[in-house]
Amino acid sequence: MWDVFNEAVIMPVYDRYDNAITRICKELGRVKPIKEVFDAAHAANPEAILLINDFNLSESYRILIDGCLNAGVPISAIGIQTHQHQGYMGREKLEDVLERYSVFGLPMHFTENTLVSGEIMPPHIVDLNDYQVET
Repeated sequence: MWDVFNEAVIMPVYDRYDNAITRICKELGRVKPIKEVFDAAHAANPEAILLINDFNLSESYRILIDGCLNAGVPISAIGIQTHQHQGYMGREKLEDVLERYSVFGLPMHFTENTLVSGEIMPPHIVDLNDYQVET
C-alpha cells in the first residue's frame, strides 16, 4: 500500500513558504502532476494499492478525486485524515464524509487520525501548526 499523493488539495494555494510543489501546481494544475506520480507508482508495482490522501475533506477533495479518476489516475483507495484538534467530529460528520466519497466506489482508508485528550485548538485557528498550548 502506497500513500502516493498526500495533501494535494492545498498544493496550488499553499503560501507559507516558497516551494516547488506549489509552483508546479500553479503552472500545471494538480491533476497532471498527480497522474504522473500515480502512473510511476503503478509502473513500479502494478499490484500495489495506491492511495490519494488528504486532510481537507471538503467538496474540493471530492472534485479533485473526480478530476483525477476522469483523467485516468489509477487511484485504488481514498485516504481520509481526521485531525480532530478542534474537537470530536461526531457521527454525523463522519457519515457525511463517508457518503461524500462513497460515490467513487473505492475503499476508504483512515490514514491519519488525531483525537486530542487535552486542550482543544480554538476555532479561529485554521492551520494546526499555528497553535501551541500555553504552559
